Amino acid sequence: MKFITFVFLTIVFFISGCDTKTNKSEIAMQEKINKMEERISDLESDKFWADIGKVAYLTPASSGYSTINFDLGTLTVKMKDVQPFANAARVTLEFGNTLGSTIMGLKAKVEWGTVDAKGLPDKELGSKEITMDKDIQSASWNKIIVTLENTDPKNLGYIRVKNVTHTGIKLRN
Repeated sequence: MKFITFVFLTIVFFISGCDTKTNKSEIAMQEKINKMEERISDLESDKFWADIGKVAYLTPASSGYSTINFDLGTLTVKMKDVQPFANAARVTLEFGNTLGSTIMGLKAKVEWGTVDAKGLPDKELGSKEITMDKDIQSASWNKIIVTLENTDPKNLGYIRVKNVTHTGIKLRN
């Protein structure tokens, strides 16, 4: 978005340097640029609010769960355990399937990192795609162990789960 603003400002600079346009046309051009920047800001805000429920945010200190919306509905996710494992951290995540159907081929992106003194995300340490090796049973918690490479468990401040997809569902007969 900044690139678009840069291009427009470059054009305005070029036009004003090469031509003897009046102040009126420069003002009109600046008004157009301002309107475009406002529109871009509105679109970014709309995207942010549309995606807000599609990310589960977890910390090692959290005792509850976070919800994540995807095309079938809502899942819950909680961080159950964090253990050292070689040069990594092993985290047990539990996905709660609140739906009446069993979910097949669940995939998600997991991102992890450190937090600052205020507890806000600071530095991303890594990310990976995960795939559940078994179906996510309906109305139950389903565990998956995720290895977070090159991460000391003492430095783990947060985990984000997002981009949840699936390959199908099973319904009871």
